[in-house]
Amino acid sequence: MARARELASEYRDGLAKGVSPLERREAERRARDGKKTFGACADALLDAKSSEWRNAKHRAQWKMTLEEYAKPLRALPVDGVTTEAVLSVLQPIWQSIPETASRLRGRIEAVLDYAKAHGWRAGENPATWRGHLALILPRRSKLARGHYAAMPFDDVPAFIGKLREREATAALALEFAILTAARSGEVLGARWAEIDDFDQRNPWMLRFQPGRTAVPAQARPHAAVADARRNGVASPQPTG
Repeated sequence: MARARELASEYRDGLAKGVSPLERREAERRARDGKKTFGACADALLDAKSSEWRNAKHRAQWKMTLEEYAKPLRALPVDGVTTEAVLSVLQPIWQSIPETASRLRGRIEAVLDYAKAHGWRAGENPATWRGHLALILPRRSKLARGHYAAMPFDDVPAFIGKLREREATAALALEFAILTAARSGEVLGARWAEIDDFDQRNPWMLRFQPGRTAVPAQARPHAAVADARRNGVASPQPTG
């Protein structure tokens, strides 16, 4: 009786977490048989990739999507995950939260590739996009949220004036981006070594994409850079 009460308590805890007693027993049976579940492979992949991620937030995002959105897959044997199973977790969110759905698909694909590399499954990856799910799921719009409205040109001087009233580094970065027509990623990822040492005769040299030309830096952008240096703004760490 004591064991029965203990099992009942464990099953209630599992139900509270969305795991039915049937799913638990099936997962235990597969574990006894030596078969890896999708959930076990997902957890193993998270542990294996932890050292690659630069911050805890990235790992938490992977963990959340693979535990919450991919929950119906976790108890399945990894060698039994089919296209239908993958679609069952993608289709409900493919149109409503497309960015999350796209990332989930890529992470499921990574788990299944990881399992295949370890010999836990064989055959094609049912989460592959090109040549497979791309033929089933509708293509997402590149701008699913649409463009942000542009600020009227006549309002820009007043906006710049308000930016200069702020002492935040973000305000300096935004002003610098506006005045140089640089992309936000180029400004936010810039390192001091990429700034042409405030020489106003020369252009501001950044990692422009092929075919783009450097933007001439006039007096005020240089002043914004000088303010940032005085404020002790550090260069971001280079990425591999």
